[in-house]
Amino acid sequence: MCKDFFSSQINESLLRSGIRRTNLFFGGRYLPDRVVSVVGGHDPWSPMGPRASDAHSRAPVHIVPGVSHCMAIGSTNSTNIEELESTKKQVLDEMYSFLMYGDLIQISAAVTARGSILLSVIAIFYFLI
Repeated sequence: MCKDFFSSQINESLLRSGIRRTNLFFGGRYLPDRVVSVVGGHDPWSPMGPRASDAHSRAPVHIVPGVSHCMAIGSTNSTNIEELESTKKQVLDEMYSFLMYGDLIQISAAVTARGSILLSVIAIFYFLI
């Protein structure tokens, strides 16, 4: 399937090499710290992705039934279901908390607005560099 979408250079050997490299970084057994995972219930790979049982205090996992990850990572808008909007706001809070405090803390609504702006600025600089 990968060859159909990418090129003939994508083969089993390259795939296994990538898996070994990823497992060197993350151990293949746990989620790394300060990573927020969002899984859509309609993602075909969701059974293989992070589950709620994989989450720990520094690596939350959000599972949003009825959506795909594409909806989950897109911008917030009025057409989103309530659970998805709530998850997006919680993810922004968690990312802000990781960036500002290095850990998850309870964040007020006023701080969340500043956090959204800060995350946007960081993302812009990241993509420009």
